[in-house]
Amino acid sequence: MRRGCGLKEGWLERIWRGYVPGRSEDISIVPNLPNFAGGFYSVNHSGPFEYLQQVPLVLYGPGRIKASGRVHRPVTIADVYPTVGRSLNVRLPQRDGSILKEALAADAGGRPRLVVTVVWDGVGRNVLERWPGRWPTLRRLEREGTSYLNATVGSSPSITPSTHATLGTGAFPRKHKVAGIFLRKNNTIVEAF
Repeated sequence: MRRGCGLKEGWLERIWRGYVPGRSEDISIVPNLPNFAGGFYSVNHSGPFEYLQQVPLVLYGPGRIKASGRVHRPVTIADVYPTVGRSLNVRLPQRDGSILKEALAADAGGRPRLVVTVVWDGVGRNVLERWPGRWPTLRRLEREGTSYLNATVGSSPSITPSTHATLGTGAFPRKHKVAGIFLRKNNTIVEAF
């Protein structure tokens, strides 16, 4: 009880955002650092910790995205949804995310013909730091666009179905209800997608 109540507030917020009553697992495991859940051959890249949460978030689009370079304010992947909506001049329902204003050019005019979202699944900022010379194209896009260095998933579990649903809806799992790879639905276990 003491350890659970002693978790950092930001970690608890991420766990709360990712928990869906009736769909999530019965127990959320938060290992004591540097321990992790999973096996040595199938490492789990999910959890509330910074090294599992920090992700590259880079926006690029000549004439539409400003060359703001590296931005240090904290953001989450839920911010992508309203930002794309604003770029498309579409009024979207308010969700958990906020518009990434530093990235959008004020005089873009009209709608873009195409928006592409690239997800490098399982690659966090820690991977980029470990292999600094292995991503020259992303480094160029960071320079020529806007890169959020303090971007996080924003919820835990930080796994593919949950995070992709957050990207597409601007809401965290607590609202969009995709709580994991497998989840409960009508008293059975089903795959999220």
